[in-house]
Amino acid sequence: MKFDISPSGMDATGRKATGQGHDLDADVRTLLDALADAESASDGPLAGALARFSGDVQQKTGIMSSRVACTVDGAGRATGAFVEGDHEMSSNAKQGSDGMYPPGSGMFGQGGR
Repeated sequence: MKFDISPSGMDATGRKATGQGHDLDADVRTLLDALADAESASDGPLAGALARFSGDVQQKTGIMSSRVACTVDGAGRATGAFVEGDHEMSSNAKQGSDGMYPPGSGMFGQGGR
């Protein structure tokens, strides 16, 4: 699998990850609704156990959802910084900034580049 770090590739990857996150969210909501129905139909210790289990599921999936959102956001920001740096280097090269350190100046070691 090839990873496309172009802005359009990252956008497509981000949209896909976000879409899958929404699918997961819908599945978790369906599970929580089913647990609530089962809890309502139960009594005593079983109802209490279902309530605790439902709470645990909500907590753990909330943490997971937050981590996924942070990961997608972080990947987007990192790619943006990478692309911005790429453009900056290209702009500097076009302006002749590359000649700021002539051979023998010590910047690139003995003998220049």
